[in-house]
Amino acid sequence: MENKKSLVFEILKTFHDTGLLNELILIGSWCQIFYKQILSGELPALRTQDIDFLIPKPNSIKISIDVPKLLEKHGFREVINNHNGLAKYSHPELELEFLAPEKGRGTDKPVMIKKLNINAVKLRYLNLLQSFPIDVEYKDIKL
Repeated sequence: MENKKSLVFEILKTFHDTGLLNELILIGSWCQIFYKQILSGELPALRTQDIDFLIPKPNSIKISIDVPKLLEKHGFREVINNHNGLAKYSHPELELEFLAPEKGRGTDKPVMIKKLNINAVKLRYLNLLQSFPIDVEYKDIKL
């Protein structure tokens, strides 16, 4: 588990240093590590095998960066689903996935984010998560 935590922090630090973290919201079970900074009480130790990042405004990205190359430096490889074209990033310790809010009629195809050279799976109701984000600082990283 410590290897996974270290890898998550490496990724967060890299995303922070490149400005990419300003365009993303960390969602899912890995947030629990950071909830301890602002909440009291016990939190479940269970975490999923993947780390999910929400891209709240895929068409309004301000920076250009080749995310797959950035992740490759940390031992991730891009895995593309032949059925729908969705890309995930796989590491022996962890998977990483990008998500975007789905609006309108919907599609099973991912949305391409050219400025980041990635695609993201579109899911309904993610707008609820982006409506009330919580900012947390951890080891000089603002999430």
